[in-house]
Amino acid sequence: MPASIDIVLDHHSGTLRGRGAGVSTVDLAPATEALLREASQLHVPVRLVVPERLDDAAIAALEALLALAEAVEMLDTLALPDGPEPHILVAADRVVRQQAADDGWLAVAHPMLALPAVLGDGLVFARVSGERGSLRRPGLVAYWTENDWAFAVLSRKALASALDDGIAIERLALDAGVQDPLLVQLDRGTRLGEILADHEVLWSDGSRVLLALDAATTNDAIPVHGSHGHFVFLAADPGLLAPARIAAPVAVPVGANPRALAPTAPVTATSFAEDVARYAGLAPLDADGPLRSRHSSHPDNARVVNALLAELTQIGYAPFTHEFAFSGQILRNVIADHPGSGGMNASGSGVVLLGCHLDSTAARDPGYESASAPARGADDDASGIAALLAIARHLRVLPEPLLHTVRLCFFNAAEAGFVGSRAYAASLKRAGTAVAAVVCCDMIAFNSDGLRTFELHAGFTDPAVRDLSIPLAEVVARAAAGLTVLAPAQVYTGTGTTPVGGRDPGRFDRAINRSDHASFHAQGYPAVLVSEDAFATPPGDPNPNDHRSADAVIDADYAADITRAVSVAVIELSRG
Repeated sequence: MPASIDIVLDHHSGTLRGRGAGVSTVDLAPATEALLREASQLHVPVRLVVPERLDDAAIAALEALLALAEAVEMLDTLALPDGPEPHILVAADRVVRQQAADDGWLAVAHPMLALPAVLGDGLVFARVSGERGSLRRPGLVAYWTENDWAFAVLSRKALASALDDGIAIERLALDAGVQDPLLVQLDRGTRLGEILADHEVLWSDGSRVLLALDAATTNDAIPVHGSHGHFVFLAADPGLLAPARIAAPVAVPVGANPRALAPTAPVTATSFAEDVARYAGLAPLDADGPLRSRHSSHPDNARVVNALLAELTQIGYAPFTHEFAFSGQILRNVIADHPGSGGMNASGSGVVLLGCHLDSTAARDPGYESASAPARGADDDASGIAALLAIARHLRVLPEPLLHTVRLCFFNAAEAGFVGSRAYAASLKRAGTAVAAVVCCDMIAFNSDGLRTFELHAGFTDPAVRDLSIPLAEVVARAAAGLTVLAPAQVYTGTGTTPVGGRDPGRFDRAINRSDHASFHAQGYPAVLVSEDAFATPPGDPNPNDHRSADAVIDADYAADITRAVSVAVIELSRG
């Protein structure tokens, strides 16, 4: 019998439509469809593996729909086939991959890596440097891209071809079968010795280090929680090297008064504070009372997801979830659309995405246990949740339709390295979704000095993506100025993260890769982060309780004013 391939249906490979006995079909990723065709030609049997328990009727229905798959199995009953041939298991989650490896499978992280493994073409993790277009080649799957280089897994055949084409290869000692890379930002005061005590550094540029994490180590176990956005979780994503589809650019008259063009959301300090209180455990969220934590590994995380779904439904939306596999569980982002009049497939129309993150952490508390300890996260980022809910209510009562669809996104597992937003941004790229703009609200409610200063971050390491993002920041800045209640926005547009030799916001942006907007920058989409005075260089008015259970104090009046400015900007951006 030839080697076999088992593909776990997750955000890399495909998703089930429906739940439990109600599953009706599966949406396969293009890479999975290609693998099924290629494996069939090579007579390699493939089984699709569902990560949840289904009844026999649902299994039979799926098998009837998937002609190229030999069978549909359930993960908790999956058994290794007999025979000495290599048996490959494909899964995004390293916990699942490690369990499979322990049971005798050869594990890989992405469907594009399965056939090289079957054919005995070994896989290598490396930093590859060369002209961006030359990095797009069969057998190379990127994990991270930055101008003219990438972290990637390559088959040995692809590696040889890349060397022949003059691409520089720096091999790194990561076992991509059972490990994942984590890119850690080293701020002033970071105790590198604590990191090196248990983890080998694979690569460093002086301001960042790349670590290899195994299944026994959670992402946020790395002791670098002294500042916001401390690390980025890297996952296999061949789409990182593909061009993004961007909707028609925003055309707002320079002299226009955005407040006159778009009415502000009717949010008050009281309504904002009430929303924050419910999602920060300061007031009851549902029939079970107040939350204890929103952390992705805490049981209350599911309550947050369900509460958002219920609340958005009550407002008048038809919300849905985007699922992704992470750390031995299936987590959910919450999405809701305010449909545009142009339709997302029409020329020039697309999506204006408004985002925040729904999870929290108190990793700076001594002895913090994420699965049980409290993590209120009132500012980080219940303030973002409150802003999105206020704007969601406002959109439903607009008298005129917008051209672009406004997509409200509540991302999960941001505190684990922006896992949910990176998975979702990758799914938009795979689907060919035209994105006009991304605006993320992360920590908009702390204001201890009374100066009412806030920040807009359009900076990114790729100047072309940065240039696409600057007009978004300008629209938000003009919207805020039109309200006349906030200090002028601090706009950061740099391509560097470390202010060596200067502190020019046109050269440096400390928020690069430090919030969910970065997940969309990485895919080539225009994006901007809205925050309080948190990232300024030198620090302006940072929240001392960020990533502590004491994060419970906000300036609701200040945050409501930022929310009103964002609402004006999002509406203006959505008019096309």
